[in-house]
Amino acid sequence: MVNFPGGLPGVGDVHVSPEYTSKKVKETYDQLMKQLLDIFNKDAGDLTKEDYVAMQSILDQLSTLAKEGDRNSTPPAFLTSDMANKLKQVFTIMSQIGFAPGQPINPPSIAVELMQKLKNFSIEETSFTDIVIWAASGTVGQDQTLQSQLNTFLTEGSKYFEIELEKLNDALKVNQSILDILQRLKDFRNGSITAPPSNLPAPTPPPEPPMPRYPQQWEYGWTQFLNKWIPPEGEQRYNEAMAKYTEDRKEYDTVLWPEWSVLNEEYKVKKEAFDKGLVPPTINPKFTPEGIASFDDIAKVRKELEAQLKALQEEPINMKLGTGETNLADQIKAVLDDLNTITDDASLKNWLMDGQDTVSGSNKGKFDKNLSNAITSGETLNENQKDLLNQSLYKMEQFQKIAGALLNAINQLITSQAKAIARG
Repeated sequence: MVNFPGGLPGVGDVHVSPEYTSKKVKETYDQLMKQLLDIFNKDAGDLTKEDYVAMQSILDQLSTLAKEGDRNSTPPAFLTSDMANKLKQVFTIMSQIGFAPGQPINPPSIAVELMQKLKNFSIEETSFTDIVIWAASGTVGQDQTLQSQLNTFLTEGSKYFEIELEKLNDALKVNQSILDILQRLKDFRNGSITAPPSNLPAPTPPPEPPMPRYPQQWEYGWTQFLNKWIPPEGEQRYNEAMAKYTEDRKEYDTVLWPEWSVLNEEYKVKKEAFDKGLVPPTINPKFTPEGIASFDDIAKVRKELEAQLKALQEEPINMKLGTGETNLADQIKAVLDDLNTITDDASLKNWLMDGQDTVSGSNKGKFDKNLSNAITSGETLNENQKDLLNQSLYKMEQFQKIAGALLNAINQLITSQAKAIARG
């Protein structure tokens, strides 16, 4: 409650409620303004003494409302600043013609002539009736002016978008936590196994020992060649080389070649399995049942994933976006079912090997497939969440622009009308 600057013509100083007022004050103001508007909607020649009496009563009641307000309200409620400003414009024009609250005009015939003059009064093509229409407008809502109502609408709308954005942000955090857990499991699996080679080279057969060459006559000079003579040292070197060759050949025939033959037969079996895609990965030599490699820690990860699944299902936005074949919740349940098979180090290794250490079986690659599907679903949901977040941000921005522009336009209109009336 504050004093209204300059008071009201014919009324004096009054209090105002800057933005909000009580339902009683608003309804009384609206009713009296409507009655005044009904009178001046008539043609000037149709105005009567009874209309004057009714008009004077309305002025008196508006004056009382401006001074007393609603003192039964807590705190006491008065005209809003907007209402008082509009009423001031109406009272100012009426006082220029000769009408004022608490000051009846006699005889009534003169009052009717003044009412006709008031009816024909205009400022820059704005009639008194237009001013009464303006004064009667702008009090939409139970206890707010039009400007206050728009301010409230803008505030509440912004709060709505803030809540929606917060929900989206929470949903994004839940999904990101799920992706982090799934990626940890994926990295652990990838780091604990060695994939089969991309090719399988055949074992290289051992080289046969070379046969020693008998020395030639020409090696000992032209004279010896003509005489076909080989010195004794040549024969000796040849005999030594032959003895060495005999030993090497025996090792080749009895050791090296049989060993290679065994390797080559093993290779043929492996090559047949390799060509059919049946070569399984192997556990890395560095694998130990410690840290995340322990089934106890896998159990902890499983509990984390179960908690995030619950949080995911509690977010309506997530469940709405993640439907169909890529439903993230269903994919996580499949991963949890796989993790529930891990009860000791042996079952942990089985989960890592993923059934690929057997030549046949329907579960081959099942664990990795379920884990990959869950990650893909999480990434898809993440993209959908980001798209929805961007859409909400855009809608909020447009809402604020439109509401702000509307509020500014109404303020400019009221200010323009007030200035036009004041110049009159």
